[in-house]
Amino acid sequence: MEPALVKSLGLTGPGGVVSLVGGGGKTTLMFRLARELADSGCRVLTTTTTKIFRPDPDQSPHLVVDAEPDGLIRRTRALMESGCRHMTAVQGFGGGVDKLVGLPRSAVTELVRHGGFDWILVEADGAKRRPLKAPAAHEPVVPAESTVVTAVVGLEAIDRPLAAPWVFRCKYYSRITGLSEAAAVTLESVACVLTHPQGMMKGAPEGARRCVFLNKADNRRRLVHGRKLAKLLTAVDGGPERVVVGALRDSRAVRLIEIRGNGKRSSTNQFWSEGGL
Repeated sequence: MEPALVKSLGLTGPGGVVSLVGGGGKTTLMFRLARELADSGCRVLTTTTTKIFRPDPDQSPHLVVDAEPDGLIRRTRALMESGCRHMTAVQGFGGGVDKLVGLPRSAVTELVRHGGFDWILVEADGAKRRPLKAPAAHEPVVPAESTVVTAVVGLEAIDRPLAAPWVFRCKYYSRITGLSEAAAVTLESVACVLTHPQGMMKGAPEGARRCVFLNKADNRRRLVHGRKLAKLLTAVDGGPERVVVGALRDSRAVRLIEIRGNGKRSSTNQFWSEGGL
């Protein structure tokens, strides 16, 4: 099967570090990307610089827990030598065995230097499973080695109130976008929070490629919103290199509907369709 997600985000070449930021859907996207990369023969590490729930075996076949970078490197290398191509690494447990505490940026640096992975995928902030967010002052925690920063937005938040069920850190969102709290979330406000210097991709290293994944385009209304938002984003000077409109659905299926890129200030479209949205 063609690695559709990997292709859509342009994850080609010898490897790199991908940091995922923004709203709900980051964990799903991270493990789907990991599966595609591992299936194509790459050695892949998934981790977080915040906290995540313990992955199930379908998401990640191996979990390494070690607070010391040297221990992480030793244990992950042993797994790779046994033939494992994808594993998850964290420094410990928090809030029970189902919640994992991620790695400090210094540990990610050591794994980049000495770990032997082709790709390291990092969930770099949290959103309390809400589709949209704005970062607080301490967020996101993006490793300096990141070569790609991808922001995730759930399209179900469009036209919903700027309130806790739909947006994480509403006050920050209002401050960045100028949208009043409890007002309806607009396409323009989402474009703003994705491109503002204090927005979702705050802290992205200079030179890192910036991408956006617009998730939950699983009905006509959301698809229309996704395409309009993609056009807004790719029209902005200094905006994201790629915008993908899609839907991460059940544990295996994914629908990628449209990709727009502005790396050369011209938009291109590609389609993977599963029925006629």
